[in-house]
Amino acid sequence: MLIGPTLTLEQLEQHMRTKIDDNKMEINKLSKEYTKAKQEFQVTPKMIIDEDGKQIVNPRYLELVDEIKKIEERMNEIHEENDFLAYRIEELENIEERSSGKVKKDRDKITLTLNDCLKLGIIPNEEEKEEE
Repeated sequence: MLIGPTLTLEQLEQHMRTKIDDNKMEINKLSKEYTKAKQEFQVTPKMIIDEDGKQIVNPRYLELVDEIKKIEERMNEIHEENDFLAYRIEELENIEERSSGKVKKDRDKITLTLNDCLKLGIIPNEEEKEEE
């Protein structure tokens, strides 16, 4: 198992809250792009006439279909990530209560695996710099 950074539980919780906020900002940006693409999609003809006078599928129409699909997929990924992070934050919030004071979020540390780092959006070198 590859090992990532060691953080206090409080640092981990703060990182996850920041990640959720960043994701919400990205969702807002994507929502605007989605609305713009949907509006263009509605006015873009599905078929056009080429130079030879033949009716063909409009390439821009196909591009918009792909663009809308990618935006929807990305928004779903972000929502799933936020749900995962919110669940993990809830777990961290309950740790002190369940431990009857044995665990302190500002004192006790956790060492993350690289897989944890990927799931939580943590860049190992970034966290090491924050500790210094």
